[in-house]
Amino acid sequence: MSELPKKEQLYELIRANPFISQQELAEQMGLSRSAVAGHIASLIRERRLLGRAYVLPDERPVLCIGAANLDRKLRTLAPLQMGTSNPAGASETCGGVARNIAENLARLGSPTALLTALGGDAAGQALQAHAEAAGIDMSGSLKLHGMASGTYRRAGRRRRNGAGPGRYGLV
Repeated sequence: MSELPKKEQLYELIRANPFISQQELAEQMGLSRSAVAGHIASLIRERRLLGRAYVLPDERPVLCIGAANLDRKLRTLAPLQMGTSNPAGASETCGGVARNIAENLARLGSPTALLTALGGDAAGQALQAHAEAAGIDMSGSLKLHGMASGTYRRAGRRRRNGAGPGRYGLV
């Protein structure tokens, strides 16, 4: 190995043991630790070294823990009339405080994971698919086969210009 320049000798030692420290390299090569650091910096600039074997990703995911629900909302199209049918519109959206926070963090580009419990029903499958499509890691979430996923139901009157109470209560 002595025919190779010092930088190349260091490179070969690092290839043989990516976990080797600069101090160990210095001792094996008979160099100062600062001289080894200079050679390593040069190898990094040349892109022959990309980092040490124990380098971790810069960003760890934000872990959100809590509910993921399917929100079902029913809104009357006109003022509610008791004793008769009332025309209404319905919507379903993914909800739950933890799930909402996780989705917004993912939209902002933050690596995000959600730890929740989902039923083995269609709602659970929809919640899982929606979260994964948004870039949320769901791998730690609990799947409860034979159980229903959490839902939130609301019945209310369509608001005019955002004014008024707008809700009659939960169904």
